[in-house]
Amino acid sequence: MAQAESERQIPFIPGEELEMRVGGGKQDVRLDSYLCSRFGQLSRQKMQRVIRQQEILVNGVKAKPSRKLCSGDLIKLTLPSREIEPEAMELEVIYEDEDVVAVNKAPGAIVHPGRGNPNGTLLNGLYHYAAGRFSPDVVHRLDKDTSGAVVFSKHARANAFLCEQFQKRTTHKIYNAIVSSNFAEDEGIIDVPLGDHPNENIHKQAVRPDGRDAKTAYRVVEQMGDFALVEIEIFTGRTHQIRVHLEHIGCPLANDPLYGGRLLESPELKRTALHSKKLELILPCGKKRAISAKIPRDMQAFLESRRA
Repeated sequence: MAQAESERQIPFIPGEELEMRVGGGKQDVRLDSYLCSRFGQLSRQKMQRVIRQQEILVNGVKAKPSRKLCSGDLIKLTLPSREIEPEAMELEVIYEDEDVVAVNKAPGAIVHPGRGNPNGTLLNGLYHYAAGRFSPDVVHRLDKDTSGAVVFSKHARANAFLCEQFQKRTTHKIYNAIVSSNFAEDEGIIDVPLGDHPNENIHKQAVRPDGRDAKTAYRVVEQMGDFALVEIEIFTGRTHQIRVHLEHIGCPLANDPLYGGRLLESPELKRTALHSKKLELILPCGKKRAISAKIPRDMQAFLESRRA
C-alpha cells in the first residue's frame, strides 16, 4: 500500500491502494473536501461518488463523504478502476507533446464521461486517438456549451503537475464572449464573491457577500449595435463565474437565459456564446506555453451577420 506524502497533491492512479494521514492544522474538514484537495483533478461531486462506491476507512471505520476529519486521522482507500471506452471521433488537436495533448472543444461536446454521459466525450475520443500510446486524463473542464482550448494529461505525473496549477490558480485563461452591450466602460474588473443561490431550489450561482472570492477582467473588442464581442480573463475558477459576473454588471452572455441572457433569433448561434480562446500554463517540461483555439464557426457566422 502506497503512503501518500503529507498534504501534497496526489496523482489519481486507478486501482492504487493508498494510506494518508491528515496533516497538522486540519480540524472539522469534511472527508470529501479533504480528498478533493489531495486529488485536484476530481470534482467534489465525483469524489462523493467515489467515497460511496469504495470502502474508504478513517481510523479503521468506513466513512461517509460528510465525515469530519481532524489532524492525525488515518485514511485508507483504494482508487476505483477507470474504464474508458475508446471511440473514433473527429478531434481538432491544437497542441501535443510527450506530456500533454490539447484540443479545440466543439460546442456541445462533453469533456469526460459522467452520469447520463457514459460515452461520446472528448476523453473517449482521446483514448481512441492514443491507441495505447498514452493514457489521457482530465486536467480541467469546460461547460457543454462552451467551446475552445482544453488540455489533457498523458500520464499520472503530468496530471498531478497540471492539476496543481489549476488548483493554485497560476494558469491564465482568456475567453471570447458575445454579450448584451450595456457596458459603462470599454474595460474593467469585476471583483465580487460568488456562491450557491440562496434559494436551494434554484440551481445556479449568485453574487453573495459570504461567497468565495471571484475576479474577472473584461475588454470590449468590437461593438455591434446592442451586442458586443468581449475578451475576458478570469483570475479564479468559480462555477459559472463568467456568466454570473457578466449578469451582475448588466451585460449577460447571449443565449444564456439562466443568467439573464437574451435568446438570439439566429440560425447560426444556438448556444451560450462563450469560447475558451487561450490557455497559458507551465508544461511538465518546465516551459511556459500559450495554447490558442480559433473561434468556432457558429460564433464567427453570427459576428459576420451583425457586421453586414
